[in-house]
Amino acid sequence: MHISLTTTLPLLSALLTLTTAKQSTDANGCSTFEPTSAYQIYSSLPDLSIDLTIPNYNSNLTNSTTNSTRLSRRSAAKDHPRPRRSAHIPFTFYVSQDADNTNAQDLIVGFANLPCSGPGPFSFEFNFVPQSAYLTSGQGQINMFRVDTAEAGVGDAPTWNSIGPVTGSLVGTFELPTVGSDEPVLLYLNQLVCQKELVLRFGITRYSSEKGSVAYMNAGGMGLRERNGC
Repeated sequence: MHISLTTTLPLLSALLTLTTAKQSTDANGCSTFEPTSAYQIYSSLPDLSIDLTIPNYNSNLTNSTTNSTRLSRRSAAKDHPRPRRSAHIPFTFYVSQDADNTNAQDLIVGFANLPCSGPGPFSFEFNFVPQSAYLTSGQGQINMFRVDTAEAGVGDAPTWNSIGPVTGSLVGTFELPTVGSDEPVLLYLNQLVCQKELVLRFGITRYSSEKGSVAYMNAGGMGLRERNGC
C-alpha cells in the first residue's frame, strides 16, 4: 500500500493551542471531550511520527498500516505552524509491538483547551462500542502515561526520541474486549488533575515480551475521551 507523505515540522505546543476539544453530553448529563491530536511514534524510526488526524487518509489495518497523509520529522529548521483544520477528525487508536518489545508503535494523544475551571472530577475513559474496524491480536494490555507538557522537548515534533524524556509515570492500564464482543463497554482509565493542554502516551505493555497489537477507530464519541461534571 502506498502512502503519500509530506515533510513538515508541527509543534506539539502549537498543535494543542490551535484546536479545542469537542464537547458533547452523554446520557447522564456529563460533559465529554474528544482528543484534538493524535500521533503515531516508532521505536524503529525514533525521529519520525505520523499525524493520524489528517483528512482524506488511507487505512489498512490488516497489515498494520496507520492512516495518515503527513509525516513529522524533527529538524533544526523552523517553520510556522499551519492553521489547523477542524479538530476531532476520526483517527485509528493503534498500538503494537513485536516479540521481545521490538518495533513498538506508541500513540501520543492530546486534549486542548479543556475546561479546568468547570466541575470535576476529570476522568479519562475508553468508550468501547463494537465496530468492524476493531482488530486485536496477541498481547492486548495497554499502558497509559502522562506526558509532561511543561518540560523542554515537548515543543518539538512528537517523536519517540523527543517524547521519551518527558514521558511521566504510568497512570493507567486497560484492555479492550475481545474481537467479536457485541456489548458496549465503558472502560474507566483514571482521574487526572486537569490541565488546559494535556498529553497522554499509550503503548502495549512493556512488562510482557509478547507480540501484540490493538486497532480501534476513535470517532463520534467512540474510543478515548475525557469526561467531567459527574
